[in-house]
Order: sequence, then C-alpha cells, then structure tokens
Amino acid sequence: MKRRSVCVGDTVYVLAGNDKGKQGKVLRCLKDKVVVEGINVRVKNIKRSQENPKGKRINIEAPLHISNVRLSIDNQPARLFVKVREKGRELWNKHSDGSSSLYRSVRERKG
Repeated sequence: MKRRSVCVGDTVYVLAGNDKGKQGKVLRCLKDKVVVEGINVRVKNIKRSQENPKGKRINIEAPLHISNVRLSIDNQPARLFVKVREKGRELWNKHSDGSSSLYRSVRERKG
C-alpha cells in the first residue's frame, strides 16, 4: 500500500470533483480515502420511527479518494516526498522553488 501524506487534522486542497478548488480539514482517514469537513456533502434520509415521528434529512460528508486531495501548505497545494535518513527515520519534505524543506517527521523504520 502506498504511503499517505495526509493525516487527521491536516488541511487539504481538493483537486477533482464537484468541490474542486475548496479546502477543508481531514476528519477521518480510511484505507485509501479521506473524509474532509464540508466537502463532498451528501443528504441522508432518516426513516420515521418512534424517536423520529416525522423522519428527517441530515447532511453527511462522504469520503473522497486520497488521489483527489493534496496537502495544503500556506493555502497552496503542495507535493510531498519521503526522505529516509541513515538511522531509518522517515521525513516528509515539500518541494518549493527547487529547494526542499522539512514538513513532518513520521517514524523510524525497522530493519
């Protein structure tokens, strides 16, 4: 499985779909999808029941495929790459104008 550069709490930029160009905060990360706050909103109908005698409609955020979002740094979509140091520590770096700068230190690899 490919590494994910997006984590819960990150701000992402939507690259494709009805909400293209919008930004939002990641609420949940699934296997290859992410749920973003206020993006890809769908209406769910709740049936009548004793608790809800009239029934109702609620808005929920549907998941987006991870390839349709990109991490937003300084309100611009950014591409990240992984650099592994000699001790096995993974670092997420971002490209900017030919140079790279550290964005997030992830973990140490075993082996």
